[in-house]
Amino acid sequence: MRKLLALALTAAALGSCQKSTTEPNEDTAALHDQFHGKYRLVSAMAETAVDLNRDGQASKDLLKEIPDLSLSAGQLILLIQNNVKLFEQFWPQAYVTQDYRQSSPDSLLLQGYADQIMPRYFSFDKSITRLVVEPGPAAAADGGRFPAPEEVKLEGNEQIRVVVNRLLFTRQGWRLVRVTTWYKRYTIIT
Repeated sequence: MRKLLALALTAAALGSCQKSTTEPNEDTAALHDQFHGKYRLVSAMAETAVDLNRDGQASKDLLKEIPDLSLSAGQLILLIQNNVKLFEQFWPQAYVTQDYRQSSPDSLLLQGYADQIMPRYFSFDKSITRLVVEPGPAAAADGGRFPAPEEVKLEGNEQIRVVVNRLLFTRQGWRLVRVTTWYKRYTIIT
């Protein structure tokens, strides 16, 4: 009987020493410490050169083409609390009107930019090198104005690379352009 009791106690002790079954990409506390926060825009490059500021010089560098991109619009926030993970990328959306006295592309007048945000839920991939961002119900209904990212890659040194196909307003009208932005975390306070 003592052997049976000793065996049962040993099995219970060994069972209580088992590792947690929480996957690293689901460990909210660790992920919060590593990624939660605000990220400042470092670089924004278009796949093809565009002239958004209408100065006659097309450029792939969107920091040169969109006047306020490096200010508040150029921000990314990752909220990781409890079991909720939100991806929020601020981006300046062009607002245009039409001069009905003309019928050329010049009849579309850029009125300015307004910061836009479309929060989306995300999860981490198994290797914790990418975010899997859910498109959300508005993605298909908004005509491409607030697209979900095609790719979000976690780079070293608290940097994130985001690739999005964006509608950009040019002298020739709206163009779909693949944009790669780089962000660096500057605070964990959100």
